[in-house]
Amino acid sequence: MLRIPKLSVLLVLCSATPTWCPVPAAIAQEATAAPRLTEAKILAALSGGGITKHRLAVLIGERGADFPLTPEKEKELRQAGADDEVIGAIRQAIEREVAAANQRGDDFTKAKEYDLAISNYTESIELKPDDATVFDRRGLAFYHKDDLDRAIQDYNNAIRLGTTDATVYDRRGAAYDQKGDPDRAIQDYSEAIRLNPRDAFALEDRGSLYEQKNDHDRAIQDYTEAIRLKPDDAIAFNNRSVAYGEKKDYDRALQDLNEAIRLDPAYALAFRGRADIYRKKEDYDRALQDADQAIRLAPTVPYAYVLRGGVYSDKNDYDRAIQDYNEAIRLNPAEVVAHDNRGLNYRKKGEYDKAIADFNEAIRLDPSDEYSFRSRGIAYYLKGDYQHAVNDLDQALKLDPNDSDASKWRKMAQENGKP
Repeated sequence: MLRIPKLSVLLVLCSATPTWCPVPAAIAQEATAAPRLTEAKILAALSGGGITKHRLAVLIGERGADFPLTPEKEKELRQAGADDEVIGAIRQAIEREVAAANQRGDDFTKAKEYDLAISNYTESIELKPDDATVFDRRGLAFYHKDDLDRAIQDYNNAIRLGTTDATVYDRRGAAYDQKGDPDRAIQDYSEAIRLNPRDAFALEDRGSLYEQKNDHDRAIQDYTEAIRLKPDDAIAFNNRSVAYGEKKDYDRALQDLNEAIRLDPAYALAFRGRADIYRKKEDYDRALQDADQAIRLAPTVPYAYVLRGGVYSDKNDYDRAIQDYNEAIRLNPAEVVAHDNRGLNYRKKGEYDKAIADFNEAIRLDPSDEYSFRSRGIAYYLKGDYQHAVNDLDQALKLDPNDSDASKWRKMAQENGKP
């Protein structure tokens, strides 16, 4: 007697128009829309005996499989009767599904549809949980969503699986940097550089962190190596100029900024940097030229107006300085430096109430800003309000006990405030 497999198996395994399929065509058509074959369905087909192993392998190739082929699952399938052809079909089906899911994930990442990218990468990981590259890709999608903890977790998994790809350490370093953990970030960038000594991006990123830690010499060393590897990288020249500027090596800073601008004449940040160096060298006319160009290139960046305002202030053109600070504050009302500097220029003009109002706002925005308390204290002193001056200067000294200016003005305020 012909053995008929169970209907539940046929619903999954019959093709749309097989002459041998003992179920109605409507049911067979419904089966073609069924999801990929589960391990349970394949085990049922193997144990039912109503389909040849060759035909089962063909159907697996047509439908796909929705489970990872771990050594344990392969052993279970072979014990149920699966041969090399069936196992090979499962393995190939999984590889196809993984490749398709990864491609969809990559496409969604490029389109900045990060949730959909993550969903597809997760599907890939469920089918092939030992692929370090997919953890890396999903980690990048999490990073773009600012879900830094999950990004780091995925990079950890990629590393646990034995990746030697320097990019994974690069990306985990960037995530640690965003989380405010520069030491771990530096460790990861260092490992990326060890794995790939030509990784200019890791060198630049590590240099940036050294600069944040005021380790200017190490920063310069990293930037110099990055420039050797990528001599057309305007950003690396700009960043190295910052380190030279902090070391007060203004001539080398200018050389780097000149090169950055030569490489990228539309690089507004380099024009701002060069304006700042010219200002420090008291070459105010050139500083103004560069600040003007920076504003033309990026007219919505508040700091560009803060910088130009500072140059006008240095030239004792307080009204133009105030105009620039007005624009900076319009663009970003929370720009503390703009409030501080505008207050300073009002103070220089003798408009103490306006100065105090700006310092009030700066302190509201950042109550830990010692400069604002000192500046307001001086404004109160010049206004003749010695008690408020002492109070503010006391607070400035609390925030920075080594502030000699605050100490000097406090002493003067206390002496003048005596009855």
